[in-house]
Amino acid sequence: KELMRVLILLFILVFLSSADPSDVCRFASRFSGEDLVHDRKIQDDFLHQVAYWEGHFHQDGIGINMKSGLTMVGHKLNYTTGGLGYGLFNISAASKECLHVILLMKTLLHDPRASLFVNHMHPEMAYETALEILTKKIASYEKFNKQFPGGFFPWYFVSDEGITGPSWGWADPYITPSLDNGELIWAIYPLIKVLRDHGHFDLANRYESQLNLMKINAKKIFYLGGGKVSAVTIVGNVTVPPEKNSYLPLVGAGLIDDPYEGELFSWFLDLYGPWENETEREQIWVYKRAKLESVDYQAPLGNITVQRGFWYSAHEQWKILLMPYLNIPICKRIFTNCERARTVHSSVNKIPGLYASVYDVGKVDWINFKYVSDAGIQQLAFEPVKNRAVITPYGSFPTFIIDLGVGLAWYHNVLLGPRMQGPYGSTESINVDGTAIAALTTWDSKITSLTAMLGGVWEIVGEVMKEEGTYSRFEEVMTREYSAKFPVLKGEDYQFGLPTAKIPTDMLGYFNCSANSNS
Repeated sequence: KELMRVLILLFILVFLSSADPSDVCRFASRFSGEDLVHDRKIQDDFLHQVAYWEGHFHQDGIGINMKSGLTMVGHKLNYTTGGLGYGLFNISAASKECLHVILLMKTLLHDPRASLFVNHMHPEMAYETALEILTKKIASYEKFNKQFPGGFFPWYFVSDEGITGPSWGWADPYITPSLDNGELIWAIYPLIKVLRDHGHFDLANRYESQLNLMKINAKKIFYLGGGKVSAVTIVGNVTVPPEKNSYLPLVGAGLIDDPYEGELFSWFLDLYGPWENETEREQIWVYKRAKLESVDYQAPLGNITVQRGFWYSAHEQWKILLMPYLNIPICKRIFTNCERARTVHSSVNKIPGLYASVYDVGKVDWINFKYVSDAGIQQLAFEPVKNRAVITPYGSFPTFIIDLGVGLAWYHNVLLGPRMQGPYGSTESINVDGTAIAALTTWDSKITSLTAMLGGVWEIVGEVMKEEGTYSRFEEVMTREYSAKFPVLKGEDYQFGLPTAKIPTDMLGYFNCSANSNS
């Protein structure tokens, strides 16, 4: 393991010493998309570069607060140079913590790319860095739980002291989401085992206490009865413990009643809720059943059967990062088809990237950024898809899980766009015509990709579930629900689509890799 760390460091040092400082961060141009599809060594070299440059985001005051161990949503960039712009997003949520916890855990497992991300300057010290951050992080959680009992997090402000309170829009009334918390839950779940396996028993116990607190209170805070799970809950009195508190669903926020990323929380409730009986427990799946729908993507050479999406944004597939859906044959077949359709759609329509919910592009003088949720494929969506102009590197993250090489080819194609690589790694998003970018660097658009490139945690989650005896329930329900809705799957022999168009580069030019760089 020590030899691996040294070799990685030497690889990076050799690469940096031979490159022009002004374009060293724009490594994508030194790789071929075609080679990335099939050549494992080239894939490894590319992943090392991704991890190293995305690691520049993992610095105090940019993507994290080192004193509290907490993530921050991200940072604005200078639109022209790619250096840090005016505007730190000192807010965060459980979903960002999920990604951070996964990469810290993978660092403890001696994953060389995770180590590069966690401490890009000294990857040989990344294990110690990860332990330090995990210790500070759980202390911040514990402090928050004393002020706001219950164990679940709103979107919140971050400071050196930890979580200082709910952020804009989450304070009056005080509200908390099930979706984001469901993502964090399944990152903490395997972390406890990894900490114990490495002898960090006290730290493991502290994270287990956090998870147990969420187990105890999940049903009371979010379950509405009749199979309905609240997406966002109003907390009656933020200082009162759950057993004495009152909770109401936020009007207009909807329910967790679909087969997308919110299903992670549904599974937490199913496996750990104090159910009166099996009939009550099953109501969650009965109520959700209406939105699990089969649909055929009409491709030029035949149809491809997929799970219908809300917008068919890649963001909807977070659950395959975290839980062992791909262990279940019918689920693996369906989700593989989902990525066939996603990649074929962009390939056939000459779209140079893949769609995911992301911050919109803006001109130089933009201060506030609009979030574009409705990015996807209309033919496969329940809802109207209004955005077809903005693509993002992380649109390929579920493809990484299914076929790493194909996913890398699409990711690489977007990075080749103007101003899509800079001193802090990849940029948030870009217009398909190359005329504007979102000059931002955030956890969602950057680190979801890296987490997926490294395989997510679905395999280790499956192992822990088997050890504790919950896996059979997961396997039984998912096999039953998906088999009932997908009796026939078309297009399983259809080839994945590869990029057929490039983003024009003549309008914007490129970022300067030495601008505000701390490398």
